[in-house]
Amino acid sequence: MKKYIIPSTEVQHVTSIGHILDGSGGSQETGQAPRPRGAGKVFFVALMAISLSLLTGCKGKNDPQSIISDQPTPSWTVSAGHDMTSSMSSIINVDLTLTYPKQIKDQASALSPDDLLAAFAGDQCLGVTSLNNGLFFLFIIGPNADKGTEVTLRYYSAILKNTFIAKDPIIFSNDAQLGTISAPYTPEFLVEKK
Repeated sequence: MKKYIIPSTEVQHVTSIGHILDGSGGSQETGQAPRPRGAGKVFFVALMAISLSLLTGCKGKNDPQSIISDQPTPSWTVSAGHDMTSSMSSIINVDLTLTYPKQIKDQASALSPDDLLAAFAGDQCLGVTSLNNGLFFLFIIGPNADKGTEVTLRYYSAILKNTFIAKDPIIFSNDAQLGTISAPYTPEFLVEKK
């Protein structure tokens, strides 16, 4: 929750609500004219309604609808095993403006060299890479006999401090190439729900 600091001049103004509520109306010190009876109560109710709508309408940093969080950088590492003998390569472009055009106006300014992209089959990490010249060059390993395994892409934004998951999985295929430098694969990413 955000904390707000109210300057002392505003505090004096806010404390004058007490004069309005007790029916005294104006102030002798400021020379204000008395307000009509009930105006203070209307003002107070309006002030409370606005405050309540602001408090309930605000999304917290960890709200699923928010794209900004405070997650630390994940420690994704490839799960190396002796049965991981096949691979596929991919060139991937991350563009969050596809899903979040109101929150992100320019994808280039939302990218960081500390961003990570990883491929997963369930909880098993099959590949991880960082941003390189605006693209992710991801090498994905897999079992030799395993064709057709669904692979989920996860993207961590160092600037937004949040993890995103590709809306659609990719299908693992040995020696396959997904995307090129001139036409990189550009999946749609959503905030990963924990």
